[in-house]
Amino acid sequence: MKYKFSTVEKSIIGGVIAMLILFSGITLSVFVTAKASSTNFVKEEMLDITARLQESAITNFIKDFEKIFNYSYEKIMAEDVENFTNLDRYTKEWSKLKSIERNIHMIFFANEEGEIFTIPEWKAPESFDPRIRPWYLPAKLNPDKLNIEYYNSKSCGKNLYSMSRAVTDKNGQFIGVFSVDIALDSLKSQIQDLTKNSILKVYILEDNRVIATDEQTNVMISELKESRTISKITSSIEAVTHLPEQGGFWVKRTLAYPENWQIIVNISDAKIRNRTQCILQITYVILLIQLVAGLFFIRFVLTTLRRQVVAIHDTLAASLARAKGKSTYNTLSKGEEVYHGIYSRISEHNRVLQETQEKVDIDDLTQSYSRHAYHRDMRQLLEEHQSFFHIILDFDGFKAINDTLGHSTGDELLKYFSSFILINIRKDDKLYRYGGDEFVMVCDGKDMESVEKRIFQLTRRFNKQLKKDLSIDVTVSYGIAFCNGTEELAELINACDEELYQRKRQKKNS
Repeated sequence: MKYKFSTVEKSIIGGVIAMLILFSGITLSVFVTAKASSTNFVKEEMLDITARLQESAITNFIKDFEKIFNYSYEKIMAEDVENFTNLDRYTKEWSKLKSIERNIHMIFFANEEGEIFTIPEWKAPESFDPRIRPWYLPAKLNPDKLNIEYYNSKSCGKNLYSMSRAVTDKNGQFIGVFSVDIALDSLKSQIQDLTKNSILKVYILEDNRVIATDEQTNVMISELKESRTISKITSSIEAVTHLPEQGGFWVKRTLAYPENWQIIVNISDAKIRNRTQCILQITYVILLIQLVAGLFFIRFVLTTLRRQVVAIHDTLAASLARAKGKSTYNTLSKGEEVYHGIYSRISEHNRVLQETQEKVDIDDLTQSYSRHAYHRDMRQLLEEHQSFFHIILDFDGFKAINDTLGHSTGDELLKYFSSFILINIRKDDKLYRYGGDEFVMVCDGKDMESVEKRIFQLTRRFNKQLKKDLSIDVTVSYGIAFCNGTEELAELINACDEELYQRKRQKKNS
């Protein structure tokens, strides 16, 4: 018989469909808005990252460097630099400073004779002349000014940031140059921390040269292919500039200090498209979830309504039958008979499934968990990498009980043991019958010593109680292994068996 929807059911279905259409429209409008504002969001993110880089990364980096430099510079005596005397004092102080500030690459001063003193100690090649180095000449030409230079060191393969200043005597006569080199690794780390989980690329420039970047690379900045490209397009970039041929959107911020430093932030058009596609995929998923949820809601409402109608119908039919003295069954329509028959068969099927699962999980004889349940639970615990204690319990001389007193007595002994353990273990502990007279217990514990003490007391109490209640003189041995979540099941069983058989041998020899 073809089912016909009632007016109420049709109203419910229509209302749910209207809700789905409304939610779908809202979702699509959110997607369109998000797609349109994606570029604006990227621009705001780029401007924000440049501001935060200037405030928390670059400014702090330079200020900290200046403090280190000024602290060391103020302690330099002009006569020591001129004559290279009292060098032990500088060796101790500078070595201590370098050990505290690990970003310091080298501390040194050089005089007009071309002599150089460094920490850490460095033997310069014969062709090396400090007077032509990039940190020496600017300091000599501007003796009253702190000079900042960036250069790539070919000897150590690092990008270095150098501060230098002229050392003069009491009369203002130039004597030499004091300089500190700091590797830009810490600046790079700070940039990477600020841009973590971001799709932006960041470059720090000095005089249109890339001196630091957020990229995970050990290659010197001067050898990066992007360095040449960025140096060429720097003049074309303003606040936020779209240069499709040069890789998408660019932002530039020129710093007042240090002079000639700039922050360049880039995001490619491809990454913006990927973000938009991601938004589209999320929208599709939300629409699908709404559709499925709507269908399930319709099914739930109709099923509930139908059951209520049947219940009301049954009540009325029963009342009518009692009034007329007829059977309730005869008052039911053929359609309702079919409905009740299907529902009854489903209920019976579920009940049989539940009973079957319980029979599989519970051992018939001992009412402890079965071997099937043991393997299922062990597989779950090991897959989740959980830690626990694995204990194997085994009777000493159980075969002799079966041979002398009979298998029925052996069965009673197993049931008695299982009942005793289940009563005396904790709520979260589990007992499994592994096979024959062998049981496995799984429990938590602070450490091996406390668990072993608990199992020893438990088995000793059982041995005494068994002798008292059943007059059977038999003992139980055990083996314990701890699982930290990485072992295989076979390893746990072998470890327990080894300890178990060792205890059995000790009992035989005692």
